[in-house]
Amino acid sequence: MKKWFYNSALLLFVFFFTLSLSQAQLFLDNWKTYSSLLNVNSASFDSRDRLWAGTDGGVFMYDPSAGTYSVFNNLNGMLTLDITTVKCNKETKKVFIGGFDGNLDIVSEDLNWTHITDIKNSRFPEPQINDIIFDGDLAYIAGGFGISVLDQPQNIFLQTPPRLGNFPPNTGIRKILKSGNELWAATKAGIARVNLKNSIINPDNWTNYTIANGLSDNNVSFIAEYKNQIYAAVDSNIFLFENDTFKFITKVPFYTSIQGLMEYNGKLCFSSNFVVQTLDYQNIYDFTQVRDTAFINGFSSDGKGKIVIFLKNSGVYLINETDSIQLKPNCPISSSFNGLAVDSYGTLWAAAGEKSQIKGFLKLENEIWENPNNLKYPNITTNYFMASGGQNGNVIISSWGKGYIRIIRTLDEVLGSEHDNYIMQRYDHSNSPLTGLNDAQDYIITGQSAYDRRNAMSWIVNYAPTSKGPLLVAQDVKGTFYSFENMISAYNRDFLTLVIDDNGTKWLGSYNAGGLYYFNEMNTFDKTSDDKWGSFNSSNSNLPNVTINALAVDKTGIIWVGTPTGLAVVLNPGAVLRNSNPYIRKVTILAQIAINSIMVDALNYKWIATNEGVWIINADGTEVIGYLNQKNSPLISDEVLSLANDPKTGRIYFGTKVGLNTVSSLSIEPLADFKIEVFPQPFNPEKDNLLIIEGLAQDADFSITTLDGELVKNIKTTGRKTIWDGRNELGNMVSAGIYLIVASSATKDATSVGKFAVIR
Repeated sequence: MKKWFYNSALLLFVFFFTLSLSQAQLFLDNWKTYSSLLNVNSASFDSRDRLWAGTDGGVFMYDPSAGTYSVFNNLNGMLTLDITTVKCNKETKKVFIGGFDGNLDIVSEDLNWTHITDIKNSRFPEPQINDIIFDGDLAYIAGGFGISVLDQPQNIFLQTPPRLGNFPPNTGIRKILKSGNELWAATKAGIARVNLKNSIINPDNWTNYTIANGLSDNNVSFIAEYKNQIYAAVDSNIFLFENDTFKFITKVPFYTSIQGLMEYNGKLCFSSNFVVQTLDYQNIYDFTQVRDTAFINGFSSDGKGKIVIFLKNSGVYLINETDSIQLKPNCPISSSFNGLAVDSYGTLWAAAGEKSQIKGFLKLENEIWENPNNLKYPNITTNYFMASGGQNGNVIISSWGKGYIRIIRTLDEVLGSEHDNYIMQRYDHSNSPLTGLNDAQDYIITGQSAYDRRNAMSWIVNYAPTSKGPLLVAQDVKGTFYSFENMISAYNRDFLTLVIDDNGTKWLGSYNAGGLYYFNEMNTFDKTSDDKWGSFNSSNSNLPNVTINALAVDKTGIIWVGTPTGLAVVLNPGAVLRNSNPYIRKVTILAQIAINSIMVDALNYKWIATNEGVWIINADGTEVIGYLNQKNSPLISDEVLSLANDPKTGRIYFGTKVGLNTVSSLSIEPLADFKIEVFPQPFNPEKDNLLIIEGLAQDADFSITTLDGELVKNIKTTGRKTIWDGRNELGNMVSAGIYLIVASSATKDATSVGKFAVIR
C-alpha cells in the first residue's frame, strides 16, 4: 500500500526549477490552482462544527465561527480533485475524502494529511468511492469496486469481499448502512445484507434482495434507517423492508430520481433534483430558494438539527433551526478553460465550460472571480462562448451562435468603483457584416480575433462551413466595419484560428483539414485589386497536418503553427506579399505531438500546450528549455487546452478541462531604462537560495563584481527580471560582503549600477 504523511503547511511551497542553458534561465514560482468548487457531491460536519464539502474541483471547508473558507486542492494536500464523498469522523477528528479515481485522502482537523492509493492502484473498472461509514476503529469504504474494510489507526485495508452473496464480483455500491450488527449495501444489482458477527469475506454470509423481493429495479440508489426500519430508494420509488421483503411506499413527484434519503429532525426525508421533502411532502427546501435556481445533487444532516443541501454548480445551502445560508466560495463557475486572454489591466478572461456545458465566461481580477452570463446580462443572449482574444486594452470573446462580445474596460474600474467595471457590446448580423449559416443567417459563429496595431483595426473570423458570406470582419476605432470573403472559395469559411503578422497579413487555420489561409488587404479597405491571398495544404507545403489547432506570431515575425501531429514554423511570412511561397519548416523536437495552444511570452520563448503537458522552446526554436507535467510540477492536468500570459508581470496561465494553473516567471517586458532593485536584502545564498534582480532594460548585460572591481559573475537576460544563485563563474559560493551590479543594454543607450550585501 502506498501512503505518506505530511503537514499541509509544508505544501504551501514555492515550486521552482532553474535550467542553466546557453541562452536562458527558466524560473517558475508562486504556483496557484483554480477550479470550480460549486458542484457539490457530498458534505459533512467535523467535531468543530466546520462544514467540509467535496466537489468536482476539490474540497472547501467553511468555518461558521469565523465566516471563512479554506480551499484544498493539489497544492495543499490532495491527490485528486474530483471528489465523490466526504465523511467526518468526529470521534477520531479526521475527515475522509473519497475521489472519483479511487484515491482516499484522510486529513486531521489540524490539517495533517494521509494518502491511501490502494483502491486506485488496484485498477478497478469503476474505482470511485461513493460512501464511507465508521464503526469503532474500522471504516467501511464502498464504491464502484464493492466494499473494503479499513483499519483506521493503521490505515491498512483488512478485507475486501470478492462477492456480496450471489451478486457479480465487484458489484458497484451506491450507499452503505450499519444497523445494529448488520451491514446493508445499496448496489447496482440489488440490496446486500450481512451480519457483522459473521465473516463478510464469505459470500454465503450475505443475503441478496432484488426485484424478486419487491424492488421495482435492481439498481438501488439509497438505503436509510428510520425508526429502526430499513428504507430503500430505487429511481423515484421508496420501499420499506418488512417480513424479509421490500414493500412499495410511495413514488416521489416531479418525475425525477431520488438524490438522497435519510432521517432529519425526526422524519424520513428524500431529495429529488428540485426539492428536499418529508415523506408526507412537506417542503424543507426547493431549488427556487437560491437565486442561481440551482438543482440538487443530494443532502446530509449533522443529526443535531442542521441540514446541508448539495447544489449543482451553486455550492451548498445550509439550514439550521434559526436561519439558512447559501455557501459559495470564491471560485470559477467552471473548471474547464478552453480560451484565455489577459487584458492590459492584467485581468484574465476565459471561456467557461466545455461545449456540452457552456456556462458563460469568466473574469479573474485581484483573486476575485466573476461569471458574466445571460442570467446576469440578458443582452449577451447566450452562454456558448468558445474563444477569447485580447485587443488594445479590450477583450473580444467569441460565441457559438450569437456573434461576439467586445469587453471595454472603464475608468471606474481603475478608480475602484463599485459599479460594473466594463461595458459589453455584442455584435451579430443585426449590427455588423457577420453572417450565419445558409439556412440560419442569424446563427453567428465567430472564431478567434486579432488586433492590427499598424492601423488600429480589430479582426475576427466569421465561421460557417459551406456557407457564403464574409470570412473576415474588421472594425476600426470609429466603429466602421469592413468584410472580406475567402478569395479562393466564397463558400469556404471553415476556419477558426487567426493571427496577424508584422506585415498585416491575416493567417487563418482550419480545424477541419482546410490548411492555412492567408489574406492581406494591403491597407486599402475599399480596394481589392491589390489584395494578396492564398493557402497552404499538404500539396504545396511542409505542414505536418492540414488541421490547424493553434497559431502564434513571435517577436521576430515568425508564424508558429500547431497541428494534431506536430509543430511547424513559417520562417518568412512576408514572402507571400512578393507572390512567393514562404519557407515552412517542421519543428522536429515536437514531431508527432498534438498541439493544443501556442503562446509567445515577453522573452520570445514559445510555450506549447499538448495533451502530455507544456513544452517551453527557446527564442529561435532550436532547443527545449523546459517541460512541465503533473510529475515534475503542480500542473493540475497534463492535458493543457489553452495558454496566456501577462507580459507586465510574467504571470503564465494554463487552462485545462479540470482547472486553471498560474505561475510567476521571468518572462516580463523589460523597462525603457534601468531601475535596478534586488531582494532579499541582505542576501544569504544558503537560506534564500536565489537573489531576485528587478528593473532591467532590454537585452541587459551585467556583471556582479566586488567593490574592488573583481568579476564575480556575468549574466545576460532579455527581460525585466532575472535571478542569481550566489555562485561565481567557477560555481563556488561567494563570501560575505558588499557587491555591485554593473549593467548595460546591448540594444539601448542605458547603464546602471546597483549595490547589495551578501551574508553567510
